[in-house]
Amino acid sequence: RQPVVTLDTFRLESIGLRGGTLVARVHVENPNGYDLRTERLDYTSEVAEADASDDVDWRQLAVGDFDQEIRVPANSATYVEIPIDFSFSEVGGLIRPILDRGVIQYRVRGRVDVEDPVTRTVPYRHEGRVTLSGVR
Repeated sequence: RQPVVTLDTFRLESIGLRGGTLVARVHVENPNGYDLRTERLDYTSEVAEADASDDVDWRQLAVGDFDQEIRVPANSATYVEIPIDFSFSEVGGLIRPILDRGVIQYRVRGRVDVEDPVTRTVPYRHEGRVTLSGVR
């Protein structure tokens, strides 16, 4: 059966003069009677920018790969924390509105290459809001 991959939370880990690090906490569920393994997961993260008419324009925040081994035992699940680095030069115009509103609307999507024993690609996607005090 197909493994289930979902984004559990998305949080701001650190921030500095040039950028910061967000952490995506991904939940991987294995409904099979055998262990799953992956050595690769990719992601694209975007944040919403509303214009004067409140139409939403999605701007890319970061794209990357997570190349660490993940193992999920048979009939079990695990969480994986994936660091996502971003620079202010890439998201420049988004910072002021975020600071003014205190809310970030985001979406993350990607794929996980799962070996079970045949390698296959499993997509995941999540949308949500992050406030300066936490995730909603």
